Amino acid sequence: MAHFLAYLESQALSRGDPGFYALLFAMIRKADDINLALIDRAWPWAVDEFRQRYEAPGGALTDNEKVFLDKSTIKPSARWPKKG
Repeated sequence: MAHFLAYLESQALSRGDPGFYALLFAMIRKADDINLALIDRAWPWAVDEFRQRYEAPGGALTDNEKVFLDKSTIKPSARWPKKG
């Protein structure tokens, strides 16, 4: 049943038309240790970039991204929870 409900939730998410990498970063943000390790095996560069962006103010790594963030109405949301 849990996978069925997750499948239905995925339909609602996809209706919003998020990009693949937005979903991937959301998966990284929400993953427990085991699932994060699995994601890291499949997309190590994405986990590395997520960690860099997590530590960077507003998630911006380049000057162009910082300028975009300053001018944008899109603001960074919740931070990746610290484990511990």
